[in-house]
Amino acid sequence: MASEELNLEKIVAIAHPQNIASRRVMEKVGIKCEKEANYYNTNVVYYSLSSKEDRHNNSFYVLNT
Repeated sequence: MASEELNLEKIVAIAHPQNIASRRVMEKVGIKCEKEANYYNTNVVYYSLSSKEDRHNNSFYVLNT
């Protein structure tokens, strides 16, 4: 998967909490919401996927690089 092809330990994404569309995309590709955080004085939601979790999950979206 992405972490293997790019040799990454973790894939991370952030979004504004009220940005429901972005949050749904991250959830559909299998990235899990970990926490709410403050990033450069802006409230965000923090999503991540570790290489241990990176596997096919029958997600609708396929990421190509």
